[in-house]
Amino acid sequence: MISCGPSLPQWTLSLKSLPALKEKDIELWANQSRIPKAVHTKGYGNFAESYVHEVEVRTAIDGCCVRAKCCKSMKKNDPPHSLNLKLSIIDGCVKISECLCSCKAGEGECNHILGLLYLLHHYCKCGYKTVPTLQSKTSLKQTWHIPARTDGIGITPKKVQDINFFIKIS
Repeated sequence: MISCGPSLPQWTLSLKSLPALKEKDIELWANQSRIPKAVHTKGYGNFAESYVHEVEVRTAIDGCCVRAKCCKSMKKNDPPHSLNLKLSIIDGCVKISECLCSCKAGEGECNHILGLLYLLHHYCKCGYKTVPTLQSKTSLKQTWHIPARTDGIGITPKKVQDINFFIKIS
């Protein structure tokens, strides 16, 4: 169980106690945990597809504890997995520890935890102070009258041999 202590604050949507999690911290943890590349890629997919939700943070003595839910990718009607982890700062680096997931892997070295880590990294990168609320499509204004981004560009089907590919090196 995550050691956040009984006298600490309650779970909240505030990200004030969240350390500045960087992508290199996630990759270092994944490498140290010997997580295969395929699991790493699937974890990023969990973040990108918005499978991770209901994120809550609790201040700990040496960092913060985070809990969330992650939808199952194959069985959408089943209850989501429960995720827990602890983030702390040691020697100027973010340490990821005490990871738990309710999936069969369960040890916390799974794609669901990686999805949560990438979501937390996204929150840090965007400078969010609280967990943003998700709006359903039905709560948003209708957008069917707005032309697609590809309208007017003149995209037509082409043979693969006729397409030029460019590699951008950063």
